Amino acid sequence: MGRPSGECLSGFDQRVRDKIISLRIAHPGWGPQTLKVELDQDEGLKMFKIPQRSSIALFLKKNKLVKSYEKNVEMPSSALHPAQRAHQIWQIDGQGAVQIENLGNINFLNVKDKYSKVYCGCVPLGARSHNGSPSADDYRYALRLAFIEFGLPEEIQSDHATVFYENKSKSPFPTVFHLWLIALGIGLILSRKRRPTDQALVERMHQTMEMQTTTRTPPISVETLARLADQRRSRLNRDIPSSSTGDLPPLVACPQARHSGKMYRPELERELIDLQRVYDFLTDGKWYRKVGCQGRVVSLGGEKYYLKNATSGSTLQITFDRHEKQLVFMDAKGVSEIDRKSIKSIDYENLMGEDFAQACLPGFQFQLPLSWSTQKLALLL
Repeated sequence: MGRPSGECLSGFDQRVRDKIISLRIAHPGWGPQTLKVELDQDEGLKMFKIPQRSSIALFLKKNKLVKSYEKNVEMPSSALHPAQRAHQIWQIDGQGAVQIENLGNINFLNVKDKYSKVYCGCVPLGARSHNGSPSADDYRYALRLAFIEFGLPEEIQSDHATVFYENKSKSPFPTVFHLWLIALGIGLILSRKRRPTDQALVERMHQTMEMQTTTRTPPISVETLARLADQRRSRLNRDIPSSSTGDLPPLVACPQARHSGKMYRPELERELIDLQRVYDFLTDGKWYRKVGCQGRVVSLGGEKYYLKNATSGSTLQITFDRHEKQLVFMDAKGVSEIDRKSIKSIDYENLMGEDFAQACLPGFQFQLPLSWSTQKLALLL
């Protein structure tokens, strides 16, 4: 019948096994290799045989002394690829805060067409702090201005900033900004991590626009700076030759880049958004989340779901049923279904931004711009 299976490390002295457990409990970050070195250097264990690293790893696993790691599942997105035509791919990026006299810290949000090298947008916004990053509303605002002038692109390429990508999870759920693009029929391309050269065009645009908007007389307001940025961007597109476009201005070298052909108007954005595109996109996703130790709550996409049948501390596999518009919670192996919940926050107001969604609704009188975000919408509309 063969040799019966015994306890892991049963051929080693009990004091060696006890020492492994005590070291691991005292130092949860020590791995099998570190534990082996510590055992080899322990004077009290010199007379005993010390197990190999792989045996120590198995022993830790058998005694449930290993961390439970989330499975690494990449989010569905378009692969990095070159542009073949104008307005196929726009690169977007937020420049780090720039100190401008009279205005303080300013973030420039820049958008550039990858094929024609046309400067599609440059929006300066007041930074929240020296290291503050633009919000999803800021990026939507910058893109809407570009959409009005050049139409909708096919895809947008960005880095892994938290607006575009959920960096804290190994199976990231698409951000609200990403789903907004999907609803408009625009794909998102994520550049490679720690590869700033993938965003070389828009990174270079940061420096160009900063130099083009530098004047001896500082602007008196962010709106004045925005108008100046638009004037310089127009001059760069139409009049100033560029070496990257054969010593011609981008719109002279590529006149078809004047418009993508996909019309956009802010007041019609609700009609352009198709929630079914979002549902179809989520169908291809798979996410792993741990159940909270208190309350049997699972967090996904910034929303919390209570699962009465889930076990606290367990890992669940989550998929999306586009027909029922529900999240399906299963065990980690995807064998048995634990629960189903209607997905939250997939609606027009959340994707568009509540203030903008309200501003786009037909009304009998103009809304008063009582907040900065509403003022920006008033400028946009």
